[in-house]
Amino acid sequence: MYFFCTLINSIDACFIPKSSTLSLFEKKKQQIDECFRDSIDIANLILKISSSSLELLLRSLKTNEWAAFNWLLAVTKVSGFYIDNTELTFNELKVSSVCSLVCSESFEKCIVSLKKISDDFFLNLTGSNIRMIKYLKFVNVDISFDLLDLVILRGVVSYLEISYCVVDESQRITELLPKMYEPNTFKVAGLKMNTKDIERILYSKIKVLVLKDCTLDVDSIWKPKRDQRGDFRLTENLEFLDISLSKFPVCFVQLLLNSTKLENILLNSFEFTGCESFDQILSVKRNWKNFEHDQYIPNEYLRALFTSDVSVGSLCLRRIIDFDSVAFFFEIPNFIKSVKSLDFSDCKLTVSSLNFIGNFYNLKSLNLLKSLPSNVAGLMESKIYENLTHLDVSYNDIFLSNYLYITMFKNLKALSLFGVKMRGSLLGLILTDKMIYSLSYLNIISSSLTLLNFKRISECFRLSTLLFSLEGSCFMGKYCDICKSTLLGERLSILHVSTSSDISIDDVVALAEFHDLSEVKISCRTIFNRREKDIIKYDSIYSDFRIQFVLKQFIKDVQVVEILREIFCNYSISIIYEETLG
Repeated sequence: MYFFCTLINSIDACFIPKSSTLSLFEKKKQQIDECFRDSIDIANLILKISSSSLELLLRSLKTNEWAAFNWLLAVTKVSGFYIDNTELTFNELKVSSVCSLVCSESFEKCIVSLKKISDDFFLNLTGSNIRMIKYLKFVNVDISFDLLDLVILRGVVSYLEISYCVVDESQRITELLPKMYEPNTFKVAGLKMNTKDIERILYSKIKVLVLKDCTLDVDSIWKPKRDQRGDFRLTENLEFLDISLSKFPVCFVQLLLNSTKLENILLNSFEFTGCESFDQILSVKRNWKNFEHDQYIPNEYLRALFTSDVSVGSLCLRRIIDFDSVAFFFEIPNFIKSVKSLDFSDCKLTVSSLNFIGNFYNLKSLNLLKSLPSNVAGLMESKIYENLTHLDVSYNDIFLSNYLYITMFKNLKALSLFGVKMRGSLLGLILTDKMIYSLSYLNIISSSLTLLNFKRISECFRLSTLLFSLEGSCFMGKYCDICKSTLLGERLSILHVSTSSDISIDDVVALAEFHDLSEVKISCRTIFNRREKDIIKYDSIYSDFRIQFVLKQFIKDVQVVEILREIFCNYSISIIYEETLG
């Protein structure tokens, strides 16, 4: 993969192992680990490139160099292309959120004119490379329908995504469905559809369907005929449905939700429209893994659906203004037994609401981001305080009048206090002795943290993932010294540190004694060379140890970069500057 960088001087590349993505982008003022060592035995590799970098590539590649480019695509087994208006410039270290649910990618519609994707790129690919294409994804670009048609006919495309794109014959996009090779995934966003589009979708065999920010043409009136319903192959294959931000007739949605294999449903900010009446489809037993509905609007069809024989593993009801409109969810017998994860973020909740949530006695994960009431007097006992293991109370104001809610959970393994506003002394009260024993994950970034509170954190017996912000006047080395004298220094595996100030080389050297770290991410203003300690080469028990520095200002002393590379010479190191991102 490294040869993609050498073929064109102005283009850089990196590998994103988690998504099997090879990203090509215009060279930036950064030093990154390209992660190519992780690309061994990768199948179905996706090549990601922005529309602007694609233009640069087309200008730079000479006629006789296309053979080399095609050879590189063949030997790296590229089987898909992802083209949009953003640059993916490094393999970012990310820690999963405490209460991560199944979710669909979110894209903002670009408000400026979109770049036209030249046909030359695909027309210059060899026939064998075209025949390898299984995956096509376009976001916020201008692309020709004929080009899409050509690639799909000649390739083996099973994944097609066209989100917020300009397509010269957009009304024909669904015509591509029957031409796809064993279609698995079909995603579109920002499309105005007609009745023929609905018919083509219903007669397809896709498993993943995303119709985001889509509407049915005002002149289109769709109603399934009684004798048609058994012919719709989609209802026998669909497993994942996302119709967020869209408007569709209730009869169409009813057909989709009655799909026999459906497991994940996202109806965020969705609006039902009227439909000519037709016979109600008989209710079937449903065991959904995930259901999401932001800004839930009371709806008789959905209420009837949920109160039938339905169970859900993960339930997401974000941005609810009137809790009474969703209170019935917490009285449905199947939900009371089945819901294991609940996302109630950005909602207006009261103590009564928290008591309703307590009905879900099997709950393991709870997200109350921006939702914790200021006073929790009147809380009732519930089994969730024994069973819950993951709690997110990020971006809440914590007072003496509501911190007790957090302490009621006896077996927390993961806690997020990201962006929480509270007095420094309250953290010591929140971290009870039981929590000190059970926590393995703590996120307290963007919250005030004193050295005294950090000493309390360092007592956590099982803590392996820690994300925190440095107090402005305190050096990172002081926190490292505290860790060394406790079990935290031996158990810590993932460390993310954030500060608005500078850090010194000595702060980085202080990490050398923590051999059990698998990844470190440090976000700060810049790194300066005020050195009192000797340089020590870092030695981790993990051969794939990674460290990333995300800086607001460029490092002025070139020796700093050389020292960092010397310290971590046997491992992955990346230095990224915020102004080069996106």
